[in-house]
Amino acid sequence: MKKTPLFRGLRVKVESISLFLKLLFGAVLLILSTSVTYAQDNLVEGRWKTTWGDMTLQQQGMRIQGNYAEDNGEVYGELSGNVFSGIWIEDSSSKRCSTPRNGRYYWAKSVWILV
Repeated sequence: MKKTPLFRGLRVKVESISLFLKLLFGAVLLILSTSVTYAQDNLVEGRWKTTWGDMTLQQQGMRIQGNYAEDNGEVYGELSGNVFSGIWIEDSSSKRCSTPRNGRYYWAKSVWILV
């Protein structure tokens, strides 16, 4: 696995260029076209517009989980300040991982900066 820099020195492990681009463009679109405003108290629960379609997020404290229509996608992770760090999982993608997450072999670490 190759480490690729993403946003302000944060690093995300990605398995391919196409996976990196999917993460990058998805994160940018998620940040720019949200229907929920990021608040000072770190509330991100609600419906977001993304490149994968509408994403619905639930929040308990700083723990975030959600789903989106494309490839039966799901995300989960934690929010620290305005940075979400977690995992996305789908039914298919360009590269199959060697170990499953929630019973599926298509997943990657993901970092989003909410502005």
